Amino acid sequence: GQYGTVHRSEWRGKAVALKLLKNDQKSVTSEAMEEFESEVNIMLNMRHPNVLMFLGASTTKPHLAIITEYMDQGSLFGVFHPGSGAKAPDYFRTWNNRIKIATDVALGMNYLHSSSPMIVHRDLKTPNCLVNSVWEVRVADFGLTKLKSEITNLDAVGNPLWAAPEVFASEHISEKVDVYSFGIVLWEIITLEAPFQNQPLM
Repeated sequence: GQYGTVHRSEWRGKAVALKLLKNDQKSVTSEAMEEFESEVNIMLNMRHPNVLMFLGASTTKPHLAIITEYMDQGSLFGVFHPGSGAKAPDYFRTWNNRIKIATDVALGMNYLHSSSPMIVHRDLKTPNCLVNSVWEVRVADFGLTKLKSEITNLDAVGNPLWAAPEVFASEHISEKVDVYSFGIVLWEIITLEAPFQNQPLM
C-alpha cells in the first residue's frame, strides 16, 4: 500500500501476513501514523468469514506493524491477471465458481455496511480482495476505510479504475461509492479482464 509493505511471516508456528509501516527508522509522518491507527481501530472489532482476520499489531515506533491471517493465493487481481501471457486458473471456467467469488466479496462488503456505525471501505478493488488456498475471498486493506459519519466531501481517495464518479466531482460521498466499486469488481469476475485497460482515464 501507500504507507506499508506486506511480508509473509510466522507467528506461533502459523503463517501470517505482516504489514510493516514504511518509515525512515527515525520518524513516522503524522499522515502515515493517522492511517495506521485508523486501520488498526477499524480492524479490531471486525469478525466475518469474508473480511481479513486481524490478529494483532505492533504500536512501538518505528516498528509499526499489523498482523493478519495469511492468504496463500494473494489478491484476486493477481489471480485474474497472472501476467506474462498466462491465463486465469481453470477454477474460473465455471459460472458457479465465479458466482462463489462474487458472493464472498458481497458478503464481506455487506458486513461492513451493516455494521453499527456503518463502515465504508472507500478502496474496494480486486487488489484488495485476497484469496486463500481453498478459494475463499476476504475483503482486505482498510487503510482508507472510515466510519460513514467521518467521511467528508473532500475525501477523494481510491484507485480511479474502481472509484465512483462522485469521488472525483467532490460530491457527497457515502457507502454508494463501495457499491460502484463492487460493480467494477463484478465486471472483472465476468470478463476476467482488467477494467478500462484500453481507455484513457481523463
